[in-house]
Amino acid sequence: YNTDYASGRSAPSIPQDSLTVFLQSTPLCESDSPQIRNMAARIMQREKSDIGRIHAIWETVHDIPFVYGPVKSALEILNSQEGCCTGKTNLFMALCRACGIPAREYYGIASGEAHAWPEAYLEGRGWVKFEPTHFNETDYKSINGWHVRLSDGRFVLLALDTNCRYRFVSKGAKAT
Repeated sequence: YNTDYASGRSAPSIPQDSLTVFLQSTPLCESDSPQIRNMAARIMQREKSDIGRIHAIWETVHDIPFVYGPVKSALEILNSQEGCCTGKTNLFMALCRACGIPAREYYGIASGEAHAWPEAYLEGRGWVKFEPTHFNETDYKSINGWHVRLSDGRFVLLALDTNCRYRFVSKGAKAT
């Protein structure tokens, strides 16, 4: 399983044709929109390496305030400048994909709550997770908390109501 960038773990290469699906635009990850492409072009002018580009993307998305609410697309997050973890993940992925970096999303539990986070593919490192949502994360290269993957983006129920807060409840504890 992948880990954060700071671990230094290496991984075998994945054939490029297996990664093309993770470069495509989707209704929630509009990597082909002019607004996303323009922002990605500015990032690519400043940063020449994939990890430098990911750092710039992470800073951009990390600085957007987190608010509970309905799932937003990448463009909706960019325009509203606020959103939940799923929307922030959509924006992170859209910017990565527009920069030519394969990206995907995962859903699971982090710090005891339902959560979404992005992973980006880096040659020589494999799939690496990043945490652009939690404000206690101050370094894009490492993730302080634990993240338990339950589903990748292909198996998410679109009817999920993110206006609700979901918490993992251990045996004997009361739900909040």
